[in-house]
This record gives sequence, structure tokens and C-alpha cells, in this order.
Amino acid sequence: MLTIKAQIKPALSVSPRHLRLAAKKGEAVKGEVEIKANMDKPLILKPGSFNLGERMRYTIKEVEKGKRFIVQFKRDQGLTEPLNGYLKIETNYPEKSEITLFVGCEIIESP
Repeated sequence: MLTIKAQIKPALSVSPRHLRLAAKKGEAVKGEVEIKANMDKPLILKPGSFNLGERMRYTIKEVEKGKRFIVQFKRDQGLTEPLNGYLKIETNYPEKSEITLFVGCEIIESP
């Protein structure tokens, strides 16, 4: 009998993959997601489709060249209704050619 144990590291890490935001009605909302490369090859990110384009903005910042990125989601105008959507990001890694980030914003009722 042959037993093999291995720890396989994913090509990249995304934290959190599902971003949950909450604010009182009329308040601005923002949050961020971190993307880390787990390979020696530098990671390149390219924005794909974003279905909240008119209701929320995002920016992709390279924190550590080719290794670590922060995706910031922001809505300056106050929330008037709950929002749910996604951002697709293309990568240069064939092992993980696309990342989908899910964003949910809910309204907190004030007492």
C-alpha cells in the first residue's frame, strides 16, 4: 500500500470572497477584498464585468507588486435600497483565470 500526503496551495487567495456590507438608510458604505498571489509568477489583474456599475464604484490597488492587491468597493451616495452584485476579474494565471467577487449591501433599520 502506498500513501501519499500533500498540501496543495491554491494559485491565489481571496479574502473575503463574499463581501457583506451594511449601513443605515442614506449612509455611505465601503469595504474591501484582499487578493494574494501564492505563486512565484507575478499576478496581473484585469477588470471584467461589474453589474453594480451605476450604483457602486470599485478600485483595484496593487499593494505589493505582482503579489498583493486590495479591491475597494464604495458607494458615496447613501444606500436607498439593498444591493447585490458581483465583480469579475481576469488574471494571467491559467490555474485560476477568473475571480468572481460577490458584494451584498443591506440596510440596517434605525431604532
